[in-house]
Amino acid sequence: MPNKVRNGLIAGGFVLSAAVAVIGDHEGKTNNAIKPVPTDPWTICFGDTNNVKKGDYQTDAQCRERFAKALPKYNVPYENLDFDLTPAQHVAFLDTTYNIGVGATNSSSFYKLLRAGKVSQACDHLTDWKYVAGHDCSKGNYCRGVWTRRVQMKALCKGEIPLATVLKSVGYSAQPDMATEK
Repeated sequence: MPNKVRNGLIAGGFVLSAAVAVIGDHEGKTNNAIKPVPTDPWTICFGDTNNVKKGDYQTDAQCRERFAKALPKYNVPYENLDFDLTPAQHVAFLDTTYNIGVGATNSSSFYKLLRAGKVSQACDHLTDWKYVAGHDCSKGNYCRGVWTRRVQMKALCKGEIPLATVLKSVGYSAQPDMATEK
């Protein structure tokens, strides 16, 4: 009997829909290629940096398609776990991985703790990722949004705020029974 894929993203599934809503809101959307920070790579749509160059343009439909195609690769680390995450934990970790990348996730302290089954401790380490271009985002206004995002994802991951509350804050309305994490 084949092994069950854990923490997968199922087309039309609640975790995928929730992740798209949360990550899309956190990343924001730009149809024109930009550099959010001078040292960043060119970025387009919902924070996508894959094969983007100065002057690139994507329609809203192309941005949605790029996002849908990109998201599963950021989920691979969580499919390799031997236990299920709650929807809230899954969204929190996936949001962080989408923002920092799979390579950074795989070598991170939060992922090492997660692989060891220490989920609460892994959640605590989401706020370790608070630097952008050498700036500490927990201090000052240079990249305050990154810090706010990390604090929110840590709280979501630890069950301190419900997934339904985060979804409501980004304008997503799910059926109440689907948005429960337990």
